[in-house]
Amino acid sequence: MSPQHDQFQLSSAQAEVLRNTLIDQQHPGSLLQDFAMLLTFIHENAPQLTGTLLLPLKVLEPLNARLAHPIQHGLRRPQQKSFPHLNGLFWLVRTSGLTRVDKTGKKPRLQLDEPTYHSWQALNPTEQYCTLLESWTLRAQSEIIGERDAFGFNRVVEMWDSLYHRVPAGGLSVAGNADLEQSLGHFPGYHNLALMALFGLVTVQSAPPLPGMGWRIAKIQRTLLGEALHVLVRRFIFGDPQQTRDGLWFRYSVSSEIPIGALQPVLQPYWPAWQNNLRISGTEFCGDLHIFKVALTKDIWRRIAIAGTDLLDELSDIILRAYGFDFDHLYRFTYMNRFGGESYANHPYLEEAPFTSEVRIGDLPLEVGSEMSYLYDFGDHWDFTVTLERIEPRQGTPQAQIIATQGDAPEQYYVWSDEEEEA
Repeated sequence: MSPQHDQFQLSSAQAEVLRNTLIDQQHPGSLLQDFAMLLTFIHENAPQLTGTLLLPLKVLEPLNARLAHPIQHGLRRPQQKSFPHLNGLFWLVRTSGLTRVDKTGKKPRLQLDEPTYHSWQALNPTEQYCTLLESWTLRAQSEIIGERDAFGFNRVVEMWDSLYHRVPAGGLSVAGNADLEQSLGHFPGYHNLALMALFGLVTVQSAPPLPGMGWRIAKIQRTLLGEALHVLVRRFIFGDPQQTRDGLWFRYSVSSEIPIGALQPVLQPYWPAWQNNLRISGTEFCGDLHIFKVALTKDIWRRIAIAGTDLLDELSDIILRAYGFDFDHLYRFTYMNRFGGESYANHPYLEEAPFTSEVRIGDLPLEVGSEMSYLYDFGDHWDFTVTLERIEPRQGTPQAQIIATQGDAPEQYYVWSDEEEEA
């Protein structure tokens, strides 16, 4: 069975592998055991995050030691990415919707979302495993861990493809091959490789550490479960190769729009224990009055009150009025979605949805302390920071208002002096 055949059609043997798969805390990998450990740590500590919203250095070694299979390394000052399994698990706790970043204090903290966590605890092991598999393959935007995504989607299944095409039936020997070690660090990335091992999609034999080097890999082997899941997930995302634009990739503008449980019809025939899906809080519409601080610099800002029932189009209009700018240019709002990744809403004249003329402010996954970027005029690049300071009960049908100002607005267009023109 070649990877080229596997990616298109599930064999009867692969279907039987899926039906016979045991899913519990230790099987098919240590995913659920290690994930539960990290959730417990977050629940008990609400750790303070770095400026890039990653785990602080001081907790990395202790957390690595608590994994079912801690890695060894030869680094003097390891960072989060130096612990690929921990980095991957952190990616999952963010992109699953189980955690929130609290920015109301001086420094951001990672907290469990209690209603979502209660829903998680009610799921059986198969449901938990499938929830995380879906979060990783469909919604895990890589900027959460300092990487970049393409076209609003992660590239996990492409990474999966690439790795499987490189790993022969007898396994892939890695240690001592500097070019291979380096290329695996980029594609699929050690965090994706570690997650593949945690999910039981590959087995990874570690090599002894060397001074100044991180996790070293001796050998990688595909698993029968991984090959079977690869067929199903790849076909679901990219569609039938004989058809066009019938895969999930073509049906959504960004990965955060994919509904919870999208993979359930694909996997439930083999894993009937997948009956319930995670209920994620914080996605409800909020029509109350939103108070935003819209800043160009520390000393130049405007405070704006606008109802959640208003469109982002209307927020753009009042920002421009507050700064005395004209309305002749395109713009984009960018914000953190409920899964920790980057989402956006575009000027209606741009090509990519969603559009600001269709998105209500109250539909955005904003909490007090949340920030958006409002980029106006893609040529002159006016970049405003829009911070939600508070939410107040709405009375009647309030009009958007400018309620406070600080600092003089800059000139929108630079005026050339006669001396500059002569020069």
